[in-house]
Amino acid sequence: MAGILTTSGYTLRETGNPWSLLALWAVGGLMALAGALTIAEMATMLPRVGGDYLFAREAFGPGTAIMVGWATFILGFGAPIAVIARLATSYMLGDWLALLPGPWPAIVEPGLAVILIAACACAHAFSHNHSASTQATTTVIKLAILLGMVMAGLTLGTGSWAHFRVGGWPASTEWMPLASSLIYVSYAYAGWNGAAYLAGEIRDPGRLLPRALVGGCLLVTLLYLAMNTVYIFAIDPVAITAMSPGEVGRVAELAMTNLFGSGVARSISVILGVGMVASVSAYLMSGSRVVVAMAADGAFFSMAGGWHPTRGTPIGAIVSLALVACILACSGSFLQL
Repeated sequence: MAGILTTSGYTLRETGNPWSLLALWAVGGLMALAGALTIAEMATMLPRVGGDYLFAREAFGPGTAIMVGWATFILGFGAPIAVIARLATSYMLGDWLALLPGPWPAIVEPGLAVILIAACACAHAFSHNHSASTQATTTVIKLAILLGMVMAGLTLGTGSWAHFRVGGWPASTEWMPLASSLIYVSYAYAGWNGAAYLAGEIRDPGRLLPRALVGGCLLVTLLYLAMNTVYIFAIDPVAITAMSPGEVGRVAELAMTNLFGSGVARSISVILGVGMVASVSAYLMSGSRVVVAMAADGAFFSMAGGWHPTRGTPIGAIVSLALVACILACSGSFLQL
């Protein structure tokens, strides 16, 4: 969710071309779908927890698997959790953060991000059933928020369809920004393979996993394209090229301000920040299973490999991932991360 609330602003600012923006997100969706089809095949053949680490171990041996596992642990889960938590606090605090005196802005934002990560970790460590219900609830809330923005923005907002008349086939100067933006778009789609990390905990994975992975990718792609349509409807593609990176970073808030005014946009921004809790929760839930699989093979600290006998959750793995995410969240701003 975090990527769709930031990446589009930077891309539209660099190119000023709405059609390039939509094409970029469509390509990202196709890449995610191709990955989902591949992962679905492997996960049904190896229905155990571990995801990419497990697949790399079976295909290339333990040496490669260790490198893949640690990269997945830090870059694939720890860093995204930190980024999303920092972005969530940025949306929730908004311009209020700048009103704090002295060094407090640099303390409050990462501090709130750490609290958010810790709260999600506690929810997932409490019990297996509680973990599943937490994830289901936060996901429904997140989808409701995004769908509400799309419907309200396109039907009630004061945007302009004339914004779509700008641009066309990308100019030669646009290809480099588009290529770099595709990296961020791909990052926004990250998480499409989350169900594969939980394959060992799913009943009838051969039937349910392909549906979850492919269906989830298609739903997210359509939702992201709809969100970008709202952005273009709300924001003049020519005017945004003159804005600073800081002004376009919270592109969802910018779009809501143009559509409904600053008062409504501020409230929606807080709601969006709360909605990002679902993404933090999802990454903690699926990422901890990589740690469990690695610890079982001796590729991670043994204390992180066990399941609590009564709660049925991998508490050590959840704490390990949350700790790394908290350290990263305190290491820099959203843009720096």
